[in-house]
Amino acid sequence: MELYNLRTFATVAKRQSMSAAAKELHLSQPAVTRQMQGLEKTIGLPLLERQGRITLLTPAGKALLHHANIILQAVDNCLNQLEDLRLGRKGQLAIGAGLTTISFTLPSLIQTYKRQLPDIELSITSGNTQEILQLILDRQIDIGFITSPIRHPNCVVRPLFSDAIVLISNAEQKFAGISISLAELAELPLILYGPSGFHDFVEKALLEVEITPRVAMELDSIEGIKRMVVAGVGSAFVPKSAVLEELAEKRLVETPVRGLPNLVRQTSLLYLRQESSNFATEAFLEVVKRHWPENERD
Repeated sequence: MELYNLRTFATVAKRQSMSAAAKELHLSQPAVTRQMQGLEKTIGLPLLERQGRITLLTPAGKALLHHANIILQAVDNCLNQLEDLRLGRKGQLAIGAGLTTISFTLPSLIQTYKRQLPDIELSITSGNTQEILQLILDRQIDIGFITSPIRHPNCVVRPLFSDAIVLISNAEQKFAGISISLAELAELPLILYGPSGFHDFVEKALLEVEITPRVAMELDSIEGIKRMVVAGVGSAFVPKSAVLEELAEKRLVETPVRGLPNLVRQTSLLYLRQESSNFATEAFLEVVKRHWPENERD
């Protein structure tokens, strides 16, 4: 079974016509007919049947088309990657993620990636999970990082890591470093992250324990929030990964809340299923997989 026969067969199936397939492939119609007859002889089953002026697939033809598409896509992926190598591994990669992921997860990944592929042109777009999904589906970005559960039949979701959400306070505040009750939390001035998926996540968790936060301020920057907490303006819920340095240096302290369930957000990788990707995308996926060597879930 030759590869060019499979490509011709897939084209006939797509166009539902021997003559149309021949025109698309720049072949004569007799040449296409001979290829299809040879393929049927090799397999030992009829693959095509004429119904009026169109050519349709038999059950055997449908089965072959499924596998032929997978084979042809794999070959195309291989050729794309080899072409990237031939051209010096140049290309473009578009990534989408939330602001906290951009600030605290992507830098180390991009540093590793750029050391390997310095000529790749990178672009990063911020957005929440639904926005990232739509950008993926619209092929505006190649890879997305999401922090809310999501499923889509055209996408692969690969869990990467879980991050605890903690309440932080200035080391000199009254409640700093000791556990507080839900009633005490309700009286605590809070600095909230501005409108975002993270804001909704924290607000939902507080509402579930019947707490309306006493908002001292809203900011759209984790770095800004940390500075305000250090200055004693209020306390804040933040991803623990964003304050590891400050906690280690005792500039900020964690304040456990009794009665509040553990808050954890999972960050996952999102990309199109069975998409013919370029070398730049495949190389970034390899960097991510080495950093978080877990199995894919889709």
